[in-house]
Amino acid sequence: MAKMSLAALKGAFAQEEKKEGTGGGNNNYYPFWNIAVGQRCVIRFLPDLNENNPRGFLVEKTTHNLTVNGQRRSVPCLGMYEEDCPVCKVSQDYYKAKDEVNGKKYWKKRQYIAQALIVEDPLEADKETGENHEGKVRAISLGFQIYNIIKEAFGSDELEGVPYDFTEGYDFIIKKTEQGQYASYAVGTKFANKQRALTDAELEAAEAGMVDLATLLPQNPGEDWVRTR
Repeated sequence: MAKMSLAALKGAFAQEEKKEGTGGGNNNYYPFWNIAVGQRCVIRFLPDLNENNPRGFLVEKTTHNLTVNGQRRSVPCLGMYEEDCPVCKVSQDYYKAKDEVNGKKYWKKRQYIAQALIVEDPLEADKETGENHEGKVRAISLGFQIYNIIKEAFGSDELEGVPYDFTEGYDFIIKKTEQGQYASYAVGTKFANKQRALTDAELEAAEAGMVDLATLLPQNPGEDWVRTR
């Protein structure tokens, strides 16, 4: 696999500052949000098999939360497929009319999807198999708070190499704390201080489990489908 340079990754993440606010899925996600307050897990991000992904190891997932027949549903944003999105248009029209409440209501929500080798897993083992996620490749969904920590690392001198490199990469620590009544990952979540090569067993698991991250995104439902929701 072609190796992306650290400079290229820094450029991809920095490019987002210039943006205006503008598959099929996979249930094999690592539920790091279930770790107890004060606990941490350790993961190793893995590269996207799609070598044309400018972020290298992350893809953006954008959705709209809509009420359909009285039920709250998440609908893919067509902008994710580089198409005009009618729901984004509705949101923009509300903002232009100075209705920020409805503008925000219909604006797209962002998540960031990655794949990672689970290095340390504090979650309880499965009662049937006796196994946890450790040593396995899992999809992982990151919200803005953790994504921003990653982005800030690329904007600083914190990293000396590509973090998902098999021999000179960095493990990533996710620590759960509390902020008021809500979970927070702002304190203690970071890339490890030192680079670490994957072990032979980890490398074998990583190479066997990696996928094209586009396969973790929902399929394009088409404009007609979105308009009828």
